[in-house]
Order: sequence, then structure tokens, then C-alpha cells
Amino acid sequence: MRNLVSRSSIRWCVAITAAVVLTTMHPSAAKRPRARVDKEIEAAISETAQGVKRNVRVIVRTEAGQRALLKDSFQRAGKKVRHDHAYLSALAIEASSTDLDEMARQPGVLSVSVDAPL
Repeated sequence: MRNLVSRSSIRWCVAITAAVVLTTMHPSAAKRPRARVDKEIEAAISETAQGVKRNVRVIVRTEAGQRALLKDSFQRAGKKVRHDHAYLSALAIEASSTDLDEMARQPGVLSVSVDAPL
């Protein structure tokens, strides 16, 4: 029997298909790496995975030009912004422990730490 399709044609089809798939994937499909979180925040995220939910006061450090945008985004998501520290490029926020992992994965967030009373 004679080959109806050559190996060269198959390779080209596979290469073109792979190129189309890779170029059409949306960049947000990949999970963004999480910003630095301290031990207390890590513990709260772990507790949430076990079904424990509580309100946590946190300090979110942001990239210099992203603070206002993130403040607006957090407020629209229902988080209470307690203080806006413009000179530190940070926000003091009260949020549910279920939101901490998502907050730490937001573009522009550098770190999330506990806002401990002094």
C-alpha cells in the first residue's frame, strides 16, 4: 500500500497545531505566583483550607504605581481599607481569611503581612 500522507506533512501539521494552541492560550490561564506572605498569613490561608474562616487585619505592600488601583479593586471586592499609607505604598486592609491567597496573587502586590497591634 502506498502512503497517502507523508511524514513531512504530518510534522508540519503537528507544528502548526502546536503553534496555534500556544499562541491562543490566555496569559491569565496560568496561576500567578503569590507575593511574599508572613507566617501568620500562611497559617490563616492553611486554616481556610480546613474550613476555618475569620477576619484578618493585614498590610498589603504594593508596587509604587499600583497602590490606588489596588485600593479601588479591593474596595470593589468588599474589603475594608482601613488606612492608605501613600508614603509607604501600602494599604491596611481588613479582609476575610478566605481572600488572603487571592489578594497575594494580585498583580502589583509585593507582600501581605499581619497588621499587628502595637
